[in-house]
Amino acid sequence: MALTKLNFTGQPTLPSASMPTGSVIQTVYVPVTDFGAMNGIDDPTNFTALPNFEASITRTINSSKIMVITDFAGSSLNGTRFQLQRKIGSGSYTEVYVGTTGTQNERTSTDQVFSTIYGSSSVNGNYYAVNRMHSSFVDNPTSGSDAITYRLTYANHAAGHDFRFNTDGSNDTTNYSRVAMSSFTLQEIKQ
Repeated sequence: MALTKLNFTGQPTLPSASMPTGSVIQTVYVPVTDFGAMNGIDDPTNFTALPNFEASITRTINSSKIMVITDFAGSSLNGTRFQLQRKIGSGSYTEVYVGTTGTQNERTSTDQVFSTIYGSSSVNGNYYAVNRMHSSFVDNPTSGSDAITYRLTYANHAAGHDFRFNTDGSNDTTNYSRVAMSSFTLQEIKQ
């Protein structure tokens, strides 16, 4: 690793423009402790934002990239799909970090998603477990000084499917058996 000579010349902090390429300029961390059943979204094309699973960052250097780190917990009976969406400034949300559509090995992809959870309620099914998804990627949004907002959205595969955020699929009507915490972390990376 290369050494960087710091010359503070009386300044209490190092200006971000003086940091070497690849440096983390700032970090935004958002813990998400909300939990419970997320029912009512039974259209696989209608994605709805998870409560409080959103984070914003404003770059200090317009050309910086953003490291997006999600740590998500939940359970699903018969399938829930997720999209990671980004909004720049006052623009609209668009899906990011997805595969492409097309045909490969005689199978056609018609849908791009960030992730999915599929659980079964059988004795050995993972619906009664808290499933954890951890993901990170470097986003390269257009240059600019507008705030960049990321959020995680979900949609159930079909009617009657059940999704639980930050908890398991316990059928107990008064208590959830296991409750977890999720988080969103954004880091500005100097280019």
